[in-house]
Amino acid sequence: MAVAAVTVAAACSSGSIQVEVEGPDDVTPTPTTLPATPAPTPEPAPPPVDEQALAELDAARTLWAAAAIDSYVYTFTQSCECDNIGELRVTVADGEASIADVFGATPDVTPQTIEDLYEAIERSIQEGDQTEVTYDAVDGHPMLVLLDLEAMEVDGGYAIEVSELVDLGAATGELDSAEARWAASGITSYQMTYREACFCPEIIVQVTVVDGAVVETASLGDFDPGGPGRTVEDLFDEIRSAFASGAVSVVATYDLDLGYPTEYFVDYAANIADEEFGITVQSLDPA
Repeated sequence: MAVAAVTVAAACSSGSIQVEVEGPDDVTPTPTTLPATPAPTPEPAPPPVDEQALAELDAARTLWAAAAIDSYVYTFTQSCECDNIGELRVTVADGEASIADVFGATPDVTPQTIEDLYEAIERSIQEGDQTEVTYDAVDGHPMLVLLDLEAMEVDGGYAIEVSELVDLGAATGELDSAEARWAASGITSYQMTYREACFCPEIIVQVTVVDGAVVETASLGDFDPGGPGRTVEDLFDEIRSAFASGAVSVVATYDLDLGYPTEYFVDYAANIADEEFGITVQSLDPA
C-alpha cells in the first residue's frame, strides 16, 4: 500500500496551519471511457408498389367515370378466414350508400360505394400488399377483390365480391318515360286483364277501371286473390318500389305507344326461393 507524506508548516504571522498531502509517485490516473454511441438502425425499405395493378385500377376508374352511374344497387359480400359477414344489398344514391337488405347473420358493416372500394384497393396496392382485383369489362366496377393475400391464412386478408349491380338511373329513366307516355295518352277508363306470376295457383284478374278507380274485379283463373285489383298506376308503383327496395333483379317492359307496363318480374333476393313476383298484362282495352 502506498503511504502519503504529510507536511505540516506553521505560519508564524497568521497562526494558521497548512497541510499538504502528496500522493505516491507510482499512481497512474485511470482514463475515463465513454460508452460507445450505437449505430442508427436503418429504416426498412418501403415495399414495392405493383405498377401494373395501379394501371389496371386507373383504367377501371376511367370506365366507371365514363359510365356515369350515379344511382345503383349491388350485392356486397365480404369474407375472410375468421368470419363471413354474409350478403348485403347496398343502395347508392347521391354518393351515399345505405343497406337495403341483409341476407344471413351479418354484424354491423358500413356500406360502401364503388368509389370507396376503389380507394381501399389503391391503399392496399400502395402499401405493397398482395392485391388481386377483377373489374367489369363494361363499366369498370370491381367484381372480385382479394386484399392482402399473403396474410389471408392468418386472418389478415379478406375477399370482397360485388355482384348484380343495377344502374337505377337507366332503369328508372325508362320507367319515367313509360309513365309519361301513359299520362299523355289521357286514358283513365279501361278494362285490363293481367296474370300474376308467383309460386301459387294460377291467378288471372280482370279489372274494370273508370276515371282511374277500380269499379269491378273478376277472377278468371283457378284462385281468387281477393282485393280490388290493380290499376295501371298500381303497376307503375310496384315497379318503382322494387327499384327503391334494392331488389336484385327488376325486369320490365312497356307498351311502345301507350307506355303501360306489359310485363315485369321482380326477384327480391337471389339466395331465397319462392319470393319472386311478376305481372303480365294480357290485354288493355280503353273504354
